[in-house]
Amino acid sequence: MEQSNQNLPRLNEDEIDLADLLRQVWAGRWIIIITTAVFFVMAVLYILYTSYSGVKEYESQATLLVESPSPDSLITVTKSPLFISEVLKIKLTGLKGGAALTVAEVLDQQTKPPQGNLAGLTGRINATKGNAGILIISVKMQDQFTAKQLTDSVVQKLTQFLKETQVKRAAKNQELLVEDTAKSFQVIRETTSRNLKYLSKGASKNIQYLTQGSSKNIQFLTEGYTKAESIYLQAQKALADYYTLNSKSPGMIDSLEVKRLNADIKLKYNVYSGLYQQLESAKIEAKRQSELGNIDAAKQLEQAKLEADKQFEQKKIDAAKQLEQVNLDAVKKVPVINVLEPATSATEFNVPKTKKVLLLMVFFGIIVGVGIVFGKKFWEKNFGEKS
Repeated sequence: MEQSNQNLPRLNEDEIDLADLLRQVWAGRWIIIITTAVFFVMAVLYILYTSYSGVKEYESQATLLVESPSPDSLITVTKSPLFISEVLKIKLTGLKGGAALTVAEVLDQQTKPPQGNLAGLTGRINATKGNAGILIISVKMQDQFTAKQLTDSVVQKLTQFLKETQVKRAAKNQELLVEDTAKSFQVIRETTSRNLKYLSKGASKNIQYLTQGSSKNIQFLTEGYTKAESIYLQAQKALADYYTLNSKSPGMIDSLEVKRLNADIKLKYNVYSGLYQQLESAKIEAKRQSELGNIDAAKQLEQAKLEADKQFEQKKIDAAKQLEQVNLDAVKKVPVINVLEPATSATEFNVPKTKKVLLLMVFFGIIVGVGIVFGKKFWEKNFGEKS
């Protein structure tokens, strides 16, 4: 009970303070009204100044439906220096004076300092992505007609720029492919030439080896044949000498000795005849091996040439397929952009919001007025009584 009684004076004091504050505000109502009116007039003057002075900027927008490439890639393209430099070259017609001027010339004439450069135009072209492949291109200029015309021109230039870029990329790919194919052909030619030289050299060595082997064998058989022939002739001479020696006395001829000499002649003849046959067979075999070696070498060389021709033909087929694929890819990647809404009529950009400015200035006027009222009361209470 005592605590509740103690809280009553505090509540009364709070109510008294609040009432006193309201009385102070009411007493200084004219100060608050005058301050608010001053701020209101300042807001009106600001709006009038921004509306009728300075350089106005107008913005026009075009809405596109992008099927390919992606809207994100187009946003990057619109900010690329290469695309901006192409836009600067666009000629605008229907301007004051009747002369057709490039975008760079128009910006140099309309802006101070001149903005007919990459940096100046980059800030005036903006691309934003919407839903489901929607791309909005907006352009800001200091003339309504110029802003609308340039927006349409930027859309046309964007489509043209993408197609030209794709064509250049396809041509570059074809050029690189042709260079790679030429290099591959050169490698195949060099490899084929080396293989043919290697095969020819190897065949020559094989034939030379066979020839040397056959020559040595023939030489060996020839030596044996010559020796056997000499022995055979000596045996014949020995029989002839025996007959000559006993020709005066035929009764002295021993039939056994004659038989022995004839047997020796026959034996020497068999050796001589065998070596002769071996020598002739060796000559025939050497000739056959030489001919076979030449035939094998010719077959290997012909097979190597056929393989090289086959590789050339296959490389030509692969190159033709790759070139065809490059062309197909270029056709597939042609940009598909549809204009849903052409450039809109340009509207003033960054127009001050009148209601918002007025409300804010009135609010600040009230705050400042209340502050003056309480500041005046505080001054009189603390410093007025002393004076």
